[in-house]
Amino acid sequence: MKGAGSSAVRRLFDWVVEVVDPGSGRVLASRRSDVWLGYRPPSRILVSLVDTLVATVAYDVWKPTLRQGG
Repeated sequence: MKGAGSSAVRRLFDWVVEVVDPGSGRVLASRRSDVWLGYRPPSRILVSLVDTLVATVAYDVWKPTLRQGG
């Protein structure tokens, strides 16, 4: 995946996904991940690489969902 770099480089970073209210600028939700998160152009689908035993490339697809607590 372009921009992902080697697996050693990907392990150097934590990734944070935040949901921000555009009106107030307030952070509504935040999630930290120690796995590399990216997207597959042009779809902008959020994915992470999956380690496989063969030479093929595989991805987990993430579907962020924001639920109001109660």
